[in-house]
Amino acid sequence: MSDIFISYNNQDKDKAKLFATLLGQQGWSVFWDKKIPPGKTFDEYISEQLDAAKCIIVLWSKTSVSSDWVKEEAQRGAARKVLVPIFIEQVAPPLGFGRIEAAELFNWNGNADEVEFQNLLQAIAQLIAKDENAQKPIPQPEITEPKNNAKPNEEPVPILPQNPQGKNRKTLLHWLVGLAIAIALAWLTWRNSHLLPVAPKVRELRGNYESIVVVDNQEEADKYLAIGKSSGYGA
Repeated sequence: MSDIFISYNNQDKDKAKLFATLLGQQGWSVFWDKKIPPGKTFDEYISEQLDAAKCIIVLWSKTSVSSDWVKEEAQRGAARKVLVPIFIEQVAPPLGFGRIEAAELFNWNGNADEVEFQNLLQAIAQLIAKDENAQKPIPQPEITEPKNNAKPNEEPVPILPQNPQGKNRKTLLHWLVGLAIAIALAWLTWRNSHLLPVAPKVRELRGNYESIVVVDNQEEADKYLAIGKSSGYGA
């Protein structure tokens, strides 16, 4: 199949041959001479070439704008978004093709260095490159088998599924240990509060202040009693 399909009217065959020659010099394959091989019908063969071409060029002239075949071939290219129109004569394009930007080579004599022709080559090259990139297969990641660390002549060690019951038992054990620690701390706090003196409490009573100290031996009681008497407020 060809890179480029040139759609034209038979009266513009010489101009089509000129384009085919110059485009072929760029290294692209060009389908333009519509010779039907044996065993093929015209519409079947042309349809295959249109579907396979990476770029479809249409030569708009006074005769081609009224050709049903040229307009249908151009429509196939527009539908695939690979159509590149070229005005070889100053005419209005058929209805529906005016929105597509076209190269203007009205009085072109085949000079490959002309700016408009160079712009045409760039547009064709972009379409062909885009089609080639789209057809490149996407590399798939290589699927590797999991490594087996078993030594030769040894049975591989099976990977056993996790036991959810064992996990629950560990959680319960951790909870029980935490509860035991909390009970022990509570008991120590209670024990210490009964062995150590209670901090003095002060409250207002009839304009005076009364201090109450609770101790667990006579020696401590005498000490706080002496402090109270020395304060001047009585004890």
